[in-house]
Amino acid sequence: MVQASITSIQLLLLIPPIFSDVMILLIGGASAFLFAYLLTFAVRALCYKLGWLDQPATRRVHTKAVPRLGGVAMFAAFVL
Repeated sequence: MVQASITSIQLLLLIPPIFSDVMILLIGGASAFLFAYLLTFAVRALCYKLGWLDQPATRRVHTKAVPRLGGVAMFAAFVL
């Protein structure tokens, strides 16, 4: 299973095979984290632009409108 993950990360990120297996997994994990981090801000900006916000109510904790599609960014980062 680990070898399949390493091979797919090498092919996806075009990493030369001179790196060790652990280094390849670290590069793959770091790139996935960075992609999810940046995509979260993009989805948040899109939500504010299109008005896709959760409005505050008496039964909710937040006091101002917040975007509710952060899971979309996490899912996209996981899939890609």
